[in-house]
Amino acid sequence: QIFNELFKTIIGPYAEHAGYCRPETAQGMFVNFKRLYDFARGRLPFGAAQVGRCLRNEISPRQGPIRLREFTIMEFEFFFNPKNSECVKLREVEGEKIRLLTEGLIRRRVEEPVEVTVNEALDKGYIKAEWNAYFMARAKQFLNELGVPDENQYFREKLPSERAHYSAQTYDQVVKLSRWGYVEVSGHAWRTDYDLRMHMAYSGEDLRVYLPYAKPKRVKRKRLKLNKVELGKAFKDKASLILRLLELTPAEEVAEALTSEGVYRLRGNGETYEIKPSHVSVAEEEIEEKGERILPSVVEPSFGLDRMLYVTLEYAYSEKEERVVLKLPKDLAPIEAAVFPLMTKDGLPERAREIHQNLLSQGFNVEYDEGGSIGRRYARMDEAGTPYTITIDYQTIEDGTVTLRDRDTWKQVRVKTEKLPQILRSLLKGEMGFERAGVLL
Repeated sequence: QIFNELFKTIIGPYAEHAGYCRPETAQGMFVNFKRLYDFARGRLPFGAAQVGRCLRNEISPRQGPIRLREFTIMEFEFFFNPKNSECVKLREVEGEKIRLLTEGLIRRRVEEPVEVTVNEALDKGYIKAEWNAYFMARAKQFLNELGVPDENQYFREKLPSERAHYSAQTYDQVVKLSRWGYVEVSGHAWRTDYDLRMHMAYSGEDLRVYLPYAKPKRVKRKRLKLNKVELGKAFKDKASLILRLLELTPAEEVAEALTSEGVYRLRGNGETYEIKPSHVSVAEEEIEEKGERILPSVVEPSFGLDRMLYVTLEYAYSEKEERVVLKLPKDLAPIEAAVFPLMTKDGLPERAREIHQNLLSQGFNVEYDEGGSIGRRYARMDEAGTPYTITIDYQTIEDGTVTLRDRDTWKQVRVKTEKLPQILRSLLKGEMGFERAGVLL
């Protein structure tokens, strides 16, 4: 049974004004492509990113935040010239190893991914677009930073029958979870120029970009001659759409398909239409050109924020001596440090509050806590994922040093109060190892 995952709703008071809740954020970026291209100062390549809520009418929502009807998605549309598709940043990741379960492996029923470098993946044709390979490598590194090791993540290629209609190639990034097994957390689709082409066909707005030549040149170009009568007979009410789509299709592409296969398969509106020699003919002419108009190609890294949060929390969760320690990445921890007076007397709380206020004034997210024993306070902050705790004791009154404690190792060092902000900032940025922060206790 065919089931539409789009949520249908009524716009305004009239039932005939139907609308659909967005299943992705991408289309807003395609609709506004001309404005975005202007913001990019008329240059390719460039990217646009958006974070937002989406809705899909899932048949069976389950597995907590893994499968939801309402969720948050992070999408990046990267536009580049298909005639100059070289990724200028590829050198940064060309040696990065990624694990791929390719279409070929899946068809041979192989379950173990192959590990290759980004360069090898491109040379062997596992990944078709350089920019897609670049963003896949960055996505793998991103998961590493969230605590997921290489062996617990890989990219699975979607089979043609599984791919969305707009995609020429899609890889899903999957992560191993203790309860749910391997779960998709991001998708990496090469959407070609499909979306811009469809918006042009339906709106009549020219979304092509003009690329001037260094100097005019005479070139031979193929041109399509459309047989509107035959197209009308063959496609009836869809003929006008197909006419617009053919006007946007390179004549060389159509000519090659007609010569080699006797038919050109035109994609549009989620369907495929067979264009035959009776529908079109190809003529060649010589013209002078000062530039050319092209539709940019697009790669799209898309991340599920809810699933990413779940993954981060699972890989951060640990237990030590029957206590929970949430080893969140330091730049994600909501509380960066906590300040404790060892005792609630003898001027220790007053000095602790001074240090707390000083750290707040310098932009740190810092908590103050004087309730319960010092061990109980350490345990509370470990469970909250706070990377560092600062204890003010009687030695602080004597020599101006404090005890700085590391969440992950429970090691402690003595640090001079005046150096505390600088040391804390270096630790949070990963610029300094903990044992170099002060005198180890």
